[in-house]
Amino acid sequence: KENDILLGNFAAKVIESLSEEDLGWFESLLCESDNDIYNWVTQREPLPRHLDNRFMAALISFNKVKKVKIKSLSTTFGHANVE
Repeated sequence: KENDILLGNFAAKVIESLSEEDLGWFESLLCESDNDIYNWVTQREPLPRHLDNRFMAALISFNKVKKVKIKSLSTTFGHANVE
């Protein structure tokens, strides 16, 4: 479920602007395990060399911004456990 959010929000926002190469990298990512994808996108683990590309950099950056916005809202509204 977490990956559906991480990948789905990103895809909904940028899918039309992705190059063929980016789509290939996206497809390659989807062949990986859910746990690995989650850990890489959230930067809990370093990216493997074969996924160190501009697509992954954009995906990670996109999700960092989303996380910061959510944390900011949690501070504003006093919900300490929101991430």
